[in-house]
Amino acid sequence: MSLAFWIILAVLVAAFLALAFFAHVFYPLGGEPAQRLKAVCADGWELAVWKRPARHKRFAEPIVLCHGLGNNHRVFDLHAPLSLSLALAEAGFDVYAVDLRGAGQSQRSPKGAAFHASIDDHVQFDVLAALELARSDSGGAKVLWVGHSLGGLVGLSAMTPDVQALVAGVVTIGSPVFFSGLQGRTKAALALGRFAAWPRRVHLNVLARLALPLAGITPAYFTEGMLNAANVDGSIRRRSLASMIAPIWRGVLLQMSDWVTNDVLRSRDGKTDYRERIAKLTVPLLTVGGAVDRLAPLDAVKKAHELAGSPDKTLLVEWPDGVQYGHGDLLLGRQAPTHVYVRLIDWLGRHSTALAESPAPGADPARLPAAPL
Repeated sequence: MSLAFWIILAVLVAAFLALAFFAHVFYPLGGEPAQRLKAVCADGWELAVWKRPARHKRFAEPIVLCHGLGNNHRVFDLHAPLSLSLALAEAGFDVYAVDLRGAGQSQRSPKGAAFHASIDDHVQFDVLAALELARSDSGGAKVLWVGHSLGGLVGLSAMTPDVQALVAGVVTIGSPVFFSGLQGRTKAALALGRFAAWPRRVHLNVLARLALPLAGITPAYFTEGMLNAANVDGSIRRRSLASMIAPIWRGVLLQMSDWVTNDVLRSRDGKTDYRERIAKLTVPLLTVGGAVDRLAPLDAVKKAHELAGSPDKTLLVEWPDGVQYGHGDLLLGRQAPTHVYVRLIDWLGRHSTALAESPAPGADPARLPAAPL
């Protein structure tokens, strides 16, 4: 082959590598940055937690936002107006968006600790550490938990009686709990992920950045598992790939594969059935789902909602204007602020303690039109 070919190839490889390492520079996120705090887990891991204080504090309970598999806290705080974190702060809540161990800026293990994790570690250690930080920093006696995808699952799975005593309510967004309805390609992706993650984890964030040139122009078939492409602009997809994708632990993928293959929700040793905890849930619950979500199919979301023992529970799966939501676009869709955010804020406001001289719950949430459930 000619020298010119090798020069062109080298330039292309260098360009892709530059994109992978400097994507945050090419696709910057604007707005006022959140404040980084540190939550220390019982096993020594330190989690980065991103605080947005209430613009004018109206509610006593703070909110913890927890991302899903392969994401970091930016799924809740991407780029205004697509920032649930900012919308909640504008509505009067102190907001704490956590990076679970291994994600975002929570990727360094404590000295002497093993560099690995499973979903059980998120359930047993990360959830409680995030709750305790939010309580101590905000001064609230209880916390509201909002989790997207796996973030909803780990929140529900952690709800022992002691943890429920710290929680005023739970919101899950696209969290299935049951897995028999997942598509074959989702199972194939898990199998490929387990292989790619050997021996510790798969750097999905690097792969996502390498895919940036294709974001927004690939056929919808290739993205429908993650989102309904019709709801998300190409520029937002590119910013998402540049900023909100995180590595995934092999232990997490192994445990998730067990759940999907055997349609269970259990600890790795098989001793704890997390569905039993969900059936005994007593705190208020809001279950949110999308009609064309391939990772959390609507039937599975409804079945999860039915399982929950909460006497106060609300199912939210129908949206204005006939818009059909997938998985990620429940947070990042162009109409998510007016369709999803305002309904979450309304529910959270009605399940919070209004502070003295504060507006009534649901009033002027994030300066968006009211849309009660």
